Amino acid sequence: MNISPRACTPKIITPLLLAALIVAASANPASAQDQSPEVNAAIDRANALAIQKQFQQALDAFREADNLSDHTCADCYLGMVNMECQLGELLGAIDDAQRAERAAGDDRTVAAQALTMRATLLVATSSAPTDEKVKEAEREYRRALALDPKHSIARFDLGMLLLQEGRDADGVTELKAYVSGPFANPRYVDRANRVIADPSRARALPSEDFSLATIDGETISKAGLRGKVVLFDFWGSWCPPCRESVPILVDLHRKFAGHDFEIVGINSDTDEESLKSFASSNHMNWPEFFDVDGQIAGLFEIQGFPTYVVLGRGGTIEFRQTGLGPDTAANLTNAINRELAKTYTGPPPESAPPATASTHPTAAATPVVNGADASSGRAASIPIELVFPPNDVENGDASGSIYRNEFLGLSYKFPSAWSSATPEVLAQLNQARSQQMQSAGAT
Repeated sequence: MNISPRACTPKIITPLLLAALIVAASANPASAQDQSPEVNAAIDRANALAIQKQFQQALDAFREADNLSDHTCADCYLGMVNMECQLGELLGAIDDAQRAERAAGDDRTVAAQALTMRATLLVATSSAPTDEKVKEAEREYRRALALDPKHSIARFDLGMLLLQEGRDADGVTELKAYVSGPFANPRYVDRANRVIADPSRARALPSEDFSLATIDGETISKAGLRGKVVLFDFWGSWCPPCRESVPILVDLHRKFAGHDFEIVGINSDTDEESLKSFASSNHMNWPEFFDVDGQIAGLFEIQGFPTYVVLGRGGTIEFRQTGLGPDTAANLTNAINRELAKTYTGPPPESAPPATASTHPTAAATPVVNGADASSGRAASIPIELVFPPNDVENGDASGSIYRNEFLGLSYKFPSAWSSATPEVLAQLNQARSQQMQSAGAT
């Protein structure tokens, strides 16, 4: 289904921020402090494993915590949902999001978060606007809003979903309510206003500009792919369905050879040499990008693996689906054929900029994506343009011992020994950490 869902896992900006967000996103603000020491210890272990991208072990630890809590721990289930998204176990994630909502009990904030996550997963794994999953997702979004009207991102998602179904009047009404509400996020306000002005934008959302360097040193940009139909494969070698899908992609690469078609892999592993070895041994003879910092996954708002995104000849997102199923090969083939059949009359492709290192970014500078520098063998910083720059940290606020972040749709009760910091301080810490990592990579 052609929709751009929000990520059910935190967007990765730096490893420091990733650590903070994974802890927060898997924490139930009301009950986390009420669990037994054994449950909290298992949750802490799961979060530590998740930061290291040991997702199966993290999932096992969350399940252990769930068992220790006698299945009453909403944060355990939310953590399980995040790990299952990473591992491609999307049906399990949908079920566990429902269990999280039940375990939340009277905590409306957490219940709304779980309902929104479940709705987003239902949409992402649907195959068409007429899919029954889409109707169920609408019901879940509405339930989330009834429980917690402050959880406004559910209203944005609901509006976009209604527009996807062709219910323009209803969708525009929801987006207008979102824009005029007190908890609207600036990133989504701009997008909502553009869709309100032209509802058809919701059915062919433009992808953002990007430029990236592959593991073979090739530079790829949106402008350079113009005129081609492009299949982005967002995957990780830890994800069983991702590995199972490789023969499908190899077959598509062979079937559409000689056409204006290209596959581009966006890999989220932690070791580039292992990626190269896996790609070579599995005949993945197309460009692969090592998305070590998750910037491209964040740009396309990837919520689980594998995710397939088909760009039309003009660079717009024409199809996307998360998960591997019996119809995946047919769905991708049909989407590619449909886009290849369209006549392209736009500007010719542009040459992408060379992959050269940039200076350390500042708060106002263009974000960077780490790519492979063929000449040095080290990661190089490749500028990308984000029309809607991520502002996860800036949208958070702390009151007493409660941290709330509307952009991420979460709240978190932190220990009394902790002290809150201003967004400016957090931004400085993340910038300093980013500079330290870049300096370490340059030595």
